[in-house]
Amino acid sequence: IYYIHVKPVSDIFGNSSGTKVSGAFYFDNSAPVITINPSGNSSYTRSINVSITISDTGGSGLSSSNSYQYYLSTSSTSQKGGRWQNYTNGKSFTVSGLTGKYYLHVKSISDNVGNSSGAKVSGAFYFDNSAPVITINPSGNSSYTRSINVSITISDTGGSGLSSSNSYQYYLSTSSTSQKGGRWQNYTNGKSFTVSGLTGKYYLHVKSVSDNAGNTSGSKVSSVFYFDNTAPVIKLAQTNTTSREYEKTFTINVYDNESGIAVKKYAKGNQSISYFQKNGSSLNSTSIKTSYQIFYDTINRKDLTQPIIYTVYAKNNVGLESVQTITIKNLLILYKTTANNGLEVQEGEIGSNGSIIINPANDHSRQFAPYCGLGPGTYNVEYSGNNLNQSNVSFDVCYNTGGTIMQTWGPSDNSTQADFNFTLSTKRNDIEIRCLAEHDATKPKITVYSMTLKQTN
Repeated sequence: IYYIHVKPVSDIFGNSSGTKVSGAFYFDNSAPVITINPSGNSSYTRSINVSITISDTGGSGLSSSNSYQYYLSTSSTSQKGGRWQNYTNGKSFTVSGLTGKYYLHVKSISDNVGNSSGAKVSGAFYFDNSAPVITINPSGNSSYTRSINVSITISDTGGSGLSSSNSYQYYLSTSSTSQKGGRWQNYTNGKSFTVSGLTGKYYLHVKSVSDNAGNTSGSKVSSVFYFDNTAPVIKLAQTNTTSREYEKTFTINVYDNESGIAVKKYAKGNQSISYFQKNGSSLNSTSIKTSYQIFYDTINRKDLTQPIIYTVYAKNNVGLESVQTITIKNLLILYKTTANNGLEVQEGEIGSNGSIIINPANDHSRQFAPYCGLGPGTYNVEYSGNNLNQSNVSFDVCYNTGGTIMQTWGPSDNSTQADFNFTLSTKRNDIEIRCLAEHDATKPKITVYSMTLKQTN
């Protein structure tokens, strides 16, 4: 506000006008002042309260035509990435929901005499409303494996940085919804680690992490991982145990509950895993029938027939291998004797003709096993003894029921060995194998020491 003071003036006669003061003159040449409080921040935050105050320092008052608006921009020089929004002079409002560096632009304000404040731009505001991102790589697998390399990477997309109080831990669980069957373990952000030694379906749970602005990622659970570190299971059982059955059967149950079976083989004998790398027969059934060589030493009265051992081998789809053996018991013993020196053919000892019948249940002082059961196939019979090539010696195979003779052989060319073959087209449970000798005082004494029976095909 200004006044004009006029000095007094006098006329030629000395009359003075006196000092003259005008009425008030109102002037305003001061632009309005825009104050942003705070005008930026130095560390990331999720939200902030800001006020914009317009001060009319010139006194003319703020123009009623003013547009009180601000713009949150990603640029300090232009309006980008936002929109103009209204504010009330001097009243605080909250800025939230942004991530990144922003500048608050305020539109120019005029007073009633036309002074303009010009646009106002704040310092930088740092916002972070983006939660950290947890990435599990790979996040599961589609086929079974023994081990896998996994990395867990935490990305701070908002810029505030990861909190120093974070616990970087994972849990391998059998459940996708809770932690079961494992324990929490530490990991290093972005660094690969190996998961191994597990069998079954597992899910990798990662603990929630926070950034410095307080955003939390939430816990993360991977897709399913398939692991198999258990060798195949092999179960073997003998199904028929009667001593009269020459043909034996054992059942086979091979399974792998995880990756499944890739290879199945079997072989006679107690074999190791390495044996089956190049050997063994493919196993395509759930049981095996087999016949066995049977041997008895009549001199020492000792069963020389050893229990038959089979080995079954399996490899699963992740390369784990296992073997299991079965010992076939209750093997058929064709005959025994209480004689010290074998079965001797002497007049009157066995039957009226002095014959030796190998299989009858008992005869005088000698004890014999019962007749036997044989499956279809070709069999070889071999005797050892003394003077087996005499003309009064013969050998045959017959049915115990009715005594029907199937096949007869004459004297051997060898005095100590006799070897014959016979064939069965169907299974029989009443087979007798006999050595017969007609008594002849002019011939040397005949002694049978042992007999071996084996199937040739």
